[in-house]
Amino acid sequence: MLRIVEVHRNPDTQNEYIVLQNHGALKIGLKGHMIANEDAICAGSHDNTFAFSDEVQIPASCYVLLITGRGTNGWHRDPDSKPVYCVFLNRQESIWTKEQGPIHLLNVVHTSLPRSEGLLVSR
Repeated sequence: MLRIVEVHRNPDTQNEYIVLQNHGALKIGLKGHMIANEDAICAGSHDNTFAFSDEVQIPASCYVLLITGRGTNGWHRDPDSKPVYCVFLNRQESIWTKEQGPIHLLNVVHTSLPRSEGLLVSR
């Protein structure tokens, strides 16, 4: 289960980030998880929301770093040489400094995929 462990608001986009950690015992898929501020939840605004689209598995206890600034998504190492998956929003202005309210992490509960014809049973 991914959880927000730190929100670092900063007017400098390269230093504004949200840290998530997989608190579960198993790997978890990142794709489909979403970050949203209080306005997005209460007022239906979509300005400060982000949905992860990377098809990557996050191992137990590993971190995901969502950075507002520019960069290339992928695995990097933290100062202690532990793997961290970094996702960059590639924005020129900060987005989390404008509102000091809560930031929510929405997770994937279920994904419906079309069934292949080979799985259908005909009678």
